[in-house]
Amino acid sequence: MAPLVRGQLPFLLGFALVSALLIATGGADGRWWAALAVVVGATALLVVTIARGAGDPGVVVAAVLDMVAVAVLDTIAWDGSPTVVGLMVLPALWLSHGFRARLLPFVVAVTAVPALTAAALVLGDQDVAALPGIAAQVALVVIVAVVVHIGARGARDQEVALERTAQELHATIALSQAVADAIDVGVSYSDDDGVVLLRNQAVKDHGERAGYDFVTRRAIHLYGPDRTTPLPHEQQAPVKMLRGEPVQGDVVFVGPPGDQQALSFTATPLTTVAEGGPGGSVLVCQDVTDLVNAVTTREEMVVTFSHELRTPLTSIIGFTEVMRETHDLAELGLERQVDVIHRNASALLDLILVVLQAGSAARGITVERVPADAVALVSATVEDLRAKAGRCGTAVTVDVAETATTISADPVRIRQAFEQLLTNAFKFGALGGRTRVSIDGDEEELRIAVVDDGPGIDPQDLSQLFERGFRTVAARRSTTQGLGLGLPLARDIARAHGGDVTVATRPGQGSTFTLHLPRD
Repeated sequence: MAPLVRGQLPFLLGFALVSALLIATGGADGRWWAALAVVVGATALLVVTIARGAGDPGVVVAAVLDMVAVAVLDTIAWDGSPTVVGLMVLPALWLSHGFRARLLPFVVAVTAVPALTAAALVLGDQDVAALPGIAAQVALVVIVAVVVHIGARGARDQEVALERTAQELHATIALSQAVADAIDVGVSYSDDDGVVLLRNQAVKDHGERAGYDFVTRRAIHLYGPDRTTPLPHEQQAPVKMLRGEPVQGDVVFVGPPGDQQALSFTATPLTTVAEGGPGGSVLVCQDVTDLVNAVTTREEMVVTFSHELRTPLTSIIGFTEVMRETHDLAELGLERQVDVIHRNASALLDLILVVLQAGSAARGITVERVPADAVALVSATVEDLRAKAGRCGTAVTVDVAETATTISADPVRIRQAFEQLLTNAFKFGALGGRTRVSIDGDEEELRIAVVDDGPGIDPQDLSQLFERGFRTVAARRSTTQGLGLGLPLARDIARAHGGDVTVATRPGQGSTFTLHLPRD
């Protein structure tokens, strides 16, 4: 139906207008009736061709007949009116645009000029002198038809190519979505403008549990490490990713209390468009509920055992001190044995206290800030640990710079953090060496540095140095006791105050651990 509706009907309308004008001016004669017969025949042929599905040849013949009718009308019109000849453009254009065979339009181009000219002369009784003008008019129309056909064919090829590309793109997108949905890890991809282009089923399931609105990007049930405190919107992983902040292993609890899952979030920025990449970021969330529950159970068991061991150890230490005060152990020949009992029980009690403090830190550190004198805190801790320093064979010196030493902090927590750094220096410093403590700072922060003269730390160990339970290769090979909890505890306390713990070390040249504390 397309050739009839888009091509023949407009032509019939134009033919009717020209015919009405000729009739009104008395110009309609036998030639008009001949042209009308040709148009009727062309239309009938087109209808039959469409009805039978005969295809392109019938359409071509109908278009050629329309052009013959126009040539006949042109012999009636006055002064070669362009209005009449212009009608020839309609069948030429729709034929050239809609006809899909590659050769027939060119055949029309070769045969139409003499055929139409001959028809015009015979039906119109034209003088031979008019032949060039009529031939030029028809040739011009045919040239237009050929050019349109070439352009239309190119457009059709591009349309087919675009359609094929679109189909391949849709297939690729569908495959990518299917593969992503088959993964039990949540995956979401956003472009540089924050528009989510891919979100797999796992992300949708986690979002449903969290009460997450994918339009407003706000969640109802996202909680922090304590599983009860709602996570602020600006601290949520998708929001941090859109701000360009790093997201590496952030663990949050999703779902209402009592029915929660632990999810670990990681965001990775892709190569930007300016650098030849797709741009945007990929956010991955993984269910780590079983792992978190296992770690929590382990820590609770360790803390429980530590509590149970603490009481008898305290009794052992207390009774050894009573024995020293009430008996002459040297005379009894028990001085060395009691000293060994006291020393080892004290060392074990120190380990238990670290375990208990680390367990408390794992559940979240709370600080009670008050004005505190850092020099007094450091000096008191050094004095308390001088006996331990002596047993480790190291001397301790304290150097205080000329700067204000008052800070707003929790004195108990700061002593815990500094004690861990100082004890670490005792254990890993050189035998008979020196541990130096320095206090300095500026208007923004106070710095407490602990410098040892030990073997230093292998650069390969630095990335894991503050992880709970991690001990360097050198520490594991030595006889030095430890659980790998002291440094993480010190860092957690510093960060709870808005500060941090940093390390500077070179193999064979000792290490410097610095406790950074903000003034306010």
